[in-house]
Order: sequence, then structure tokens, then C-alpha cells
Amino acid sequence: MGRYTSAYSNLRCGLNEVGSLRKIAAVKERSDPIGLRHEINAVCRGAIVLLSAHLESYIKELGEVVLDALHVQCVSRTHLNDALFYHISKDLLDEISETREPARIAKKVFDFVLSDLPLWSRTGPFPQPLPVEASLIQPLIKCESTSIVLDMVITSVI
Repeated sequence: MGRYTSAYSNLRCGLNEVGSLRKIAAVKERSDPIGLRHEINAVCRGAIVLLSAHLESYIKELGEVVLDALHVQCVSRTHLNDALFYHISKDLLDEISETREPARIAKKVFDFVLSDLPLWSRTGPFPQPLPVEASLIQPLIKCESTSIVLDMVITSVI
């Protein structure tokens, strides 16, 4: 996977936007730092919020690139972390764990087996593209999960 992905290009554009706000604040600070302090603070706070949004978007887009690369580059599932498999089927697994009636549990297990069983294997690459949805990308955005998911995927793709 190359360093310059579409996700990286979008991040660079976003950083240019943040840089523009920084320059506006610098110009105001040079002209009248005391009189314009509230405007300077507002522009700087806005730049921080914008930077945070662009970083979150970058991580989400990078996750999409990685998930796509797993299938396109036929990456073997042998060394992938188990957490990835959980997140692939999280919605179905959560439904199963929240169901109490045996007949409904059985139906949900059959649904799981029909839809996701081919993905749950340690041999060979994924047989189909992975779903690029919020439930699978979200662990990349959460700080406590980022290192686990990035470690399990990036080492396999690179």
C-alpha cells in the first residue's frame, strides 16, 4: 500500500485549510494582539476543531483503503487479529447475544452462518470485499482500538 493514498491527499487538503486559519490568526495577532484577542482565539479554536475533524476523516478513509486492500491484494487471513473478524460480524453477533428465546437464537445463528461464515476462516484471502461500514471502521477511530486494528491490518498489507 503506497504512502500517497486518496486518504492522504484529502488529509493534505484539510491541513491546507487549517493552515489558512492559522495564517489568518497570525495576521490578526501581528496587527493588534490585544484588541483582536477574542477573534484570534476564535480562529484558533476553529482551526483545532477543523484539524480534529480532518484527522478523524483521514483515519476513517485510511481504514476504508486498508479494508479494500485486504481483498484486492489477496492478503492471507492467517496473521490477522481476531478482533477484525469480530468487527466484521459485530452486528449479527450482538443480535445473537441480545436474544433470549432459543428459536430466535437459532434463526439468528443460521443467518450468521449464511451471511458471514465464508469470512470466518484463517486460510487464504477474503473471498469477497469486506463491508466498508461504520461498525467496521469505528474501531480505527477509537483511541483504545486504533493500535490493535492498525497493527493487525497494516502489517498484513505492507
